[in-house]
Amino acid sequence: MLDPDAIVWEAPSRPRRLQGTEAVAAKYRQIFRTIKHIQWHGLDRFATEDRVVDDRVISVEVATEGLIPLPIGTRGEMRLTHLFHLRDGKITQAIGIEGPPHAVEGTRGSSAADNQQIIKGRGSL
Repeated sequence: MLDPDAIVWEAPSRPRRLQGTEAVAAKYRQIFRTIKHIQWHGLDRFATEDRVVDDRVISVEVATEGLIPLPIGTRGEMRLTHLFHLRDGKITQAIGIEGPPHAVEGTRGSSAADNQQIIKGRGSL
């Protein structure tokens, strides 16, 4: 649950920082419109009273252009680590550390040349 009075969402690798419930909710809606067939592969997760760390590899299919620098229809993967700051059991800050997305072999846009373009910084979630 988000703290509507204090929520901040950051993606330092882009750099991107949003503040407020509406801005953060709009960003999540955009993300989930651009991907489909999402699979989460948990690597590690732990929590304290005021922090949660969630480390995963996510697999998605690119549904629309613009957010993930892979062709539409490509199955891609990326590392995604979240650090959540909590107050009174609600998220006040979400920091997403993203690895570069890469195409899964055997799908559209999965050649070594395509992946090198992504690694050189064409984008991320």
